[in-house]
Amino acid sequence: MKRRVLALVPLALAVSACAVGDPKPATYVTDISATLNGNAYSSIPGELRYWFRYGETTAYGIETPMRTLANEETVAHPVSEPIVGLSPGTSYHWQMCVQDDEEDPPRNICSSDRTFTTGPAGGHSGIAYSHGGPHFGVVVMDADGGNPVDLSALTPGASDYGPVFSPDARRVAFQFDPPAGGWQVFTMGVDGSDRDGLTDDDPSANHQTLAWSPDGGKIAYTSFAATGEIYVMDADGSDRTNLTGSPAFDAFPAWSPDGSRIAFTSDRDGNPEIYVMNADGTDPVRLTTDGGQDLFPAWSPDGSKIAFASTRGGSDLDINVMDADGSDPVPLTENTVHESSPTWSPDGSKIAFSSGRRNFRGEIYVMDADGSNETPLTTNSGDDGDNAPAWSPRPEPIE
Repeated sequence: MKRRVLALVPLALAVSACAVGDPKPATYVTDISATLNGNAYSSIPGELRYWFRYGETTAYGIETPMRTLANEETVAHPVSEPIVGLSPGTSYHWQMCVQDDEEDPPRNICSSDRTFTTGPAGGHSGIAYSHGGPHFGVVVMDADGGNPVDLSALTPGASDYGPVFSPDARRVAFQFDPPAGGWQVFTMGVDGSDRDGLTDDDPSANHQTLAWSPDGGKIAYTSFAATGEIYVMDADGSDRTNLTGSPAFDAFPAWSPDGSRIAFTSDRDGNPEIYVMNADGTDPVRLTTDGGQDLFPAWSPDGSKIAFASTRGGSDLDINVMDADGSDPVPLTENTVHESSPTWSPDGSKIAFSSGRRNFRGEIYVMDADGSNETPLTTNSGDDGDNAPAWSPRPEPIE
C-alpha cells in the first residue's frame, strides 16, 4: 500500500508510520489520579487502536487498556484515559501508543516521553451538590451518599448553588446569590474555608452554570445579563472573555477532558440543542437535531460520550447519553418528572443526576453508565431539595 502524508500530523511523526499518536498535556491531575490525553491519527480508514503507558521512570511498566475507534483518513481523534492509584507528590513519565495496521504483524508506535506531577496528599472524593430551598447551600458527601457536610455559612436570604470541583479536588467553585440578588462566581476550599468572590466587583451581574477547565487555569460560566452568553475567565477572576457573542441563548458550558473543546446548549437554530466549540469559542458545531430541548451536557472522563438532559421523550427532562460527535443518542432514564444535571464518576462507570421522582422534591440519584441500577443518594423531607450534583475528579480511595 502506498503511504500517504497525514496533513494534520507533524511531519516528523508522519513520515514513518500510517498511525500516529500525538500526546497532549495531562489534565485533572490530583494527588492520586490524572487524565492522559492525545490525538490519534491514521492514513488508513477503519479501526484505529491506541493506549497509554505510564510509570515513575521511562521504563513505564503500566499500560492502560487498548481502545479501538472508527478512523476517518487524516482526521484527528481526541482521546482521553483517566488513571488512578497514583502516589501523591510524585513525577510520572507517560507516552501515547497506537498500532499501525499497515505492518504485518501490526507495529506498535509510541510517542516521545511526557511527564506530570501529582499534587500533595489531600482533596475530596465524592459528590458536591446544592441543598435547601428556597435558599440553598453547598454540601459534599461520599460517593455512596454518606457523610454529608454543609460547606456554606450563609447570611439569611443568601444562597450557594451549582458547585463544581477544581481539577485537583481541593476547591469548589459555585454561584453565590446575596440577599440583594445578582449571582456571582465564588470559590472556597473543600472544607468551606477561604471563600473568595471572583466576580463580585460587578454587583449587577448574573453569572451561573460554572465549569472548571481540566488544567485548573480557567472557569467557564454563563452570564445572563441578556439572553445568555458563555464567558471564560482565569481561575482568579481576571481576563474575562465572551466566547459565544450571539444574540441566542447560550448556556451550560462543559469542558472536554483534554481541555480543547467546550460543549454547551444554544437555541441559535431555533431550539435548545447541544453544540461543541473550540475552547477559544471558534468553530461551533451542532451535535443534536431532535425537536426536544437538550440541556446540561457532561463529557465522560475518556471524552468518548456526552450525557445530557432532554425533553425528546416527552415534556419532562430525562438523562440521555450520546457519542461525542452527536451520534447514537440513548435515553438512560424515562420518568414523568424532571431529571437533569448529569455528572460522571471519575472512572466513567456511573452517572449521578438530579431527580424529582420522590414527591417532586429534588434528590440526588446515581446509576450505572448504561442507565441500570438507579439508586437514591439523598432522601429529604419537608420542603428541602437536592440539586446540581458534581462528581469530584479525585476517585474514591483505593482500599
